[in-house]
Amino acid sequence: MADHQDAYAKANPLIVEQEKPANEKGLYIHPELYGQPAEKQTEWRRRPQAQQVKTASESQKTASATRLANH
Repeated sequence: MADHQDAYAKANPLIVEQEKPANEKGLYIHPELYGQPAEKQTEWRRRPQAQQVKTASESQKTASATRLANH
């Protein structure tokens, strides 16, 4: 890894990894990349109401598509 000595790099060091907050442990930013369900996404914990609305609209789309495919 390069060692930057410029003023910006010194003032804004990169944080490669940091500990997750306790309430986000076991959750993922992109759970699908790890074979996990969407409910394991960090946003589900942060904004559960928004995710419930999203899930309901996705369920409606899936049900509509299934009805169309069966006719």
